[in-house]
Amino acid sequence: MAQLSSYERNVVRRASVGDMLVRTAARNPGKKAFFFRDREFTYREFNEAVNRCAGGLAELGVKKGDRAAIMSHNCHQFVI
Repeated sequence: MAQLSSYERNVVRRASVGDMLVRTAARNPGKKAFFFRDREFTYREFNEAVNRCAGGLAELGVKKGDRAAIMSHNCHQFVI
């Protein structure tokens, strides 16, 4: 396997799950991201829902570095 340059290693380290979702939504906005029971989400819809949720948490005062938990039954909101 080829060695990564320092630039490539830095890019890989900086990629978060959120970054991956933004890039995937930009490349494949209409492609199905996931489905749960009778509800389907495209990558665009999924990214928009995640952003709304993040915005709501920020309005409640949740900041970078804070810890949060979710206790829920299986549902599409759990993924978001």
